Amino acid sequence: MTHDELVRSAKQRLEDQTVRLRTVLANMPDEKWNRPGNPLSVGQIIEHLVIVNRAYVQELEGLVRQAPENGGELPARYSIAGKLLINAAGPDSNAPMPSSVAPRPGEIPRGIETEFFALNEKIVTACDLALGKNLSVVKFKNPIVGIIVMRLPDMFEVLAQHGERHTRQIEALATS
Repeated sequence: MTHDELVRSAKQRLEDQTVRLRTVLANMPDEKWNRPGNPLSVGQIIEHLVIVNRAYVQELEGLVRQAPENGGELPARYSIAGKLLINAAGPDSNAPMPSSVAPRPGEIPRGIETEFFALNEKIVTACDLALGKNLSVVKFKNPIVGIIVMRLPDMFEVLAQHGERHTRQIEALATS
């Protein structure tokens, strides 16, 4: 998969997740928002997504701007640690979340989803900025687990996979 194919795929998945979550959350009664799930409520899942996405978004645009132009057609390369994180964050994983990105216990007030959607839009915008660039040469420390060094393709894939994991959880809680 080339850099441009990766970024277009991540962008499409993130936009799809946004549409699905806007629909589910718009139709969700308040009593389901904070109903305990397995193990988190919808509100807590959204807060967790905000915490994670905020950490990545703080660095994302600057990292994309560091990537050299004229590399979009080159194969995207993931780091070894990135591959592990992609699998751990993905929809088929049941890996525990680090305590540093855990939501607060108890009820989460409605309205936090506004920040989630704004952060998701920033990630989608970064996808557009990344087109045509050689993302694999940009390495950075993971903003959540600082001892892990990743490549920029890892970040886009982790964000898309992680978003899908929790979108599915919210959809399941909405229909339960």
